[in-house]
Amino acid sequence: MPVQLNGKPLAGFDQPIEMLCDCHRRVEHFLDVQLRVAEQYQCLPLEEEARIALENARAYFAVSAPKHTADEEESLFPRMREVGDLSSDCQQALERLERDHQHANQIHARVDAILDQWLGSEAALPSETGVTLVAQLTALRELYREHIRIEEQEVFPHAGRTLPMDKLRDVGREMRSRRGLGKS
Repeated sequence: MPVQLNGKPLAGFDQPIEMLCDCHRRVEHFLDVQLRVAEQYQCLPLEEEARIALENARAYFAVSAPKHTADEEESLFPRMREVGDLSSDCQQALERLERDHQHANQIHARVDAILDQWLGSEAALPSETGVTLVAQLTALRELYREHIRIEEQEVFPHAGRTLPMDKLRDVGREMRSRRGLGKS
């Protein structure tokens, strides 16, 4: 039976564009977890369940999310540019998405610094720090919301229409390799 997320089967490496969309669902999920914990415990010490949820979300953003970014910036986007069938709107979208990745990394670094403080203590965050954390996570959610919309409604459909199957297979192979899973 295929692995599922929210009751929907996850795509495999033979469907790289669909797999990228599945990764988006994980980004949304783990960001939502961080935001809910930050809002609920903003002025409280973390309970064990909340601490574990934050640690799991941080692990996703530290390990898996950079692979997703590389899947796009090192595998998919270059192939889209190689094919040469990009409108100026699509080219601008790719450039914006790459800037979004950099901006998201900057926000994640600020969030991680606060989470380090919180997870390293048995105390509540100072009130002002809790407000900052919620604001940073909210900004990140808004950035990802538009970023994902552009990818899923504009860029990925364009890639699916214009990239030959061998190029898509290459993207999938690189995604697999990036995760240390070898050939298949």
